[in-house]
Amino acid sequence: MTALSHAESPADTYRLRLLDGLAAAINDKGYRDTTVADIVRHARTSKRTFYDQFGTKEDGFLELLRANNSALVDGIQAAVDPEAAWTDQIGQAVGAYVDHIASAPAITLSWIRELPALGSRARPLQRAALREL
Repeated sequence: MTALSHAESPADTYRLRLLDGLAAAINDKGYRDTTVADIVRHARTSKRTFYDQFGTKEDGFLELLRANNSALVDGIQAAVDPEAAWTDQIGQAVGAYVDHIASAPAITLSWIRELPALGSRARPLQRAALREL
């Protein structure tokens, strides 16, 4: 997942670099084994920059998953032709969903395995994702 094209300010650029760094670290080691040092190494920035943007690794993880869910919903909406037959729309939506998962399988796996372990902090994100889908 690369979000750098959506940066609006220098702070946004750092934040998005850190999210991309977190995604790369999750891809390498999984969320549980990822450290802030891994994230900043991938993002080519400092721990101070990380903590300027996020209070904890969990905060970054929640934002990464929020952005990933948004990209998933946007991809499905873009793939579905509202003028097509409903059966074709289902195929288009499922195809976009599967393509998204295939583009970032480690992020999807962390959503399934690691997000529930965050307990009550995860619930609003889980509910929002279900609502948006």
